[in-house]
Amino acid sequence: MGIPEYRLPRNILETELDVIRQTGVEIKLNSPVKSLEEIWDQGYKAVYIAVGAHKTTKLDIPNETAQGIVDGASWLKDINLGNSVEVGKKVVVIGGGNVAIDSARAALRLGAGSVSIVYRRTNEEMPAIKDEIEEAKKEGIQIHFLASPCKILSDGSNVCKGLECFEMELGTEDSSGRKAPVYVAGSEFEIEADMVISAVGQVPDLGFIPDNSTLQIWKGGRIVSGKNSMATNIPGIFAGGDAVTGPASVIDAIAAGKKAAVGIDCYLTGKPYPEQSPEPRVAKMDDQIMKFHLREIEKEDRTKMPMIDANKRKSTFKEVHLGLSKEQVIKEARRCLTCRISAMRY
Repeated sequence: MGIPEYRLPRNILETELDVIRQTGVEIKLNSPVKSLEEIWDQGYKAVYIAVGAHKTTKLDIPNETAQGIVDGASWLKDINLGNSVEVGKKVVVIGGGNVAIDSARAALRLGAGSVSIVYRRTNEEMPAIKDEIEEAKKEGIQIHFLASPCKILSDGSNVCKGLECFEMELGTEDSSGRKAPVYVAGSEFEIEADMVISAVGQVPDLGFIPDNSTLQIWKGGRIVSGKNSMATNIPGIFAGGDAVTGPASVIDAIAAGKKAAVGIDCYLTGKPYPEQSPEPRVAKMDDQIMKFHLREIEKEDRTKMPMIDANKRKSTFKEVHLGLSKEQVIKEARRCLTCRISAMRY
């Protein structure tokens, strides 16, 4: 529900859901789970927790409750549900992940006059999908790198007027493997804004799990589960997706669901969990056998995906990517190599 329609068209999503329904899966809507006990009471023998990470992390800066401050995940969800949302004339988004990029591009499409993003590291460390970052820039969204918010600027009536930030510089690597941003003393600067969208991170909302539960949960609020079977420390309970990893991609969540399906099947039937096959070796372009075959191949650039013009798409939520023509598909296919690492000939 957080991915805008220009990236994930609703008709495509509905088609995918229909495929699931046609297999016999029952989807119960408007059925919030208050506790896991009610699941067991209904006779279910296994539970897979895939609640995502929709709870936004707070900024913890002064005036965070001012009018005009919204959290990106909830705001995007309201847009996708067709709920009424407000957008400012001058919008600033705080964060560097996909929610931040999606929020900025959505604000532009809803009529914002100017949109900018504040991110505390550089372009290289930005966790959002790289193509999405570049498309945001093409649409006119300005990104302030090496900047971190320190205060929401507001007037006497507690209405947002802008954002005060520190300039940052990168220091030594932190636990994420990226260089940690460090404040530059005396570097404060202001950005005028009547709306600030917070997208600094999301955590799972695990309110349905009681405080006295023995389910193992990381300090950051993520559920602990096995890497292959997705089983938790409690028999019959499995978990995966963003609820385990934190915010990641749709395909990562789908992959976790597939692993969990195998794990649940083995748990219910008593079958041993299949041994994991070793990852196949991936040929590299500098391998000698590759060099032997590639010397006969004329290199061609990747076929570029046609897209709606950057100026035109800023006012519509239509899918940005237009798809490849038959001729382009054939041209792209001819760039492929066979699995036995030899040239395909036509």
